[in-house]
Formats: sequence, structure tokens, C-alpha cells
Amino acid sequence: MAAYTLAAFQADYPDDAACLAAIMDIQRGGRDLYCPACMVKAKFHPMTRRRGFACQECGHHIFPCVGAVFEKSSTALTKWFLAIHLMTGTRRGVTAKEIQRRLGVTYKTAWRMRHELRKLMASADYRGAIVGQSDGE
Repeated sequence: MAAYTLAAFQADYPDDAACLAAIMDIQRGGRDLYCPACMVKAKFHPMTRRRGFACQECGHHIFPCVGAVFEKSSTALTKWFLAIHLMTGTRRGVTAKEIQRRLGVTYKTAWRMRHELRKLMASADYRGAIVGQSDGE
């Protein structure tokens, strides 16, 4: 199996809209679904200036980031996705300092992103332990 390169990753997730669509696909199974408000199978379209989708029939809003690590974050979804890619693409993981350099965010933001993602990785079903802390900052 070929490695998932950074170029392929950037082609799959070029902007926040693509990342939000991926979250919606994972969480809700796509954008054609039954609206919880009008109970009609309808398309949900992206909203402008908000991380959400609106029903084409009644305008009901769905926010796929609610309940996820992205919920109250002002950091762009592309940066979150890139941090996920960096953390899952190596055996040893990455430090918060490396995330800071690669993403162009503050150390505080990089530390929080890494901390939240490690909590998710630890709580997920996995086959082995997460090895090494790599807190060499």
C-alpha cells in the first residue's frame, strides 16, 4: 500500500469547506439525509461564515463540529486536519514545537491541538498502546 503523501492530503483537503464536508460525511453519512426539523430527505448546503449546513427545504441548521475537538476552536479546520495527518503519519509522533513550526500557529495553540488529539487517540479503540510521550519541548 502506498504512503499517503502530504501532496495527496492537501489535494483531498485544500480548504476549510472540504474539511467540513469530510466531517459531515463521517458524522452524518453525507449531505443527503432526513432533516430532523421537517422530516424530509433533503440536501444540506454549506452556510456562509459558519461551520454548518442548512436544509434546502426548511433552512434547519446542522453543525457537524459540535461535540468534536473543533467545536469551540477558532483554528482553521485545515490546520486541525494537517495536525491529525502529522500525528498519525509517524511512529514516534510529533512535538508541539514541530506542530507550531509546520502549521504556523502559536505554541499554545499547537500544545492544545496536540493535547486534544492525544486524548482522542488514547480513548479510541486501538490495537496497541500509544508508545512514547515525545514531550521533548
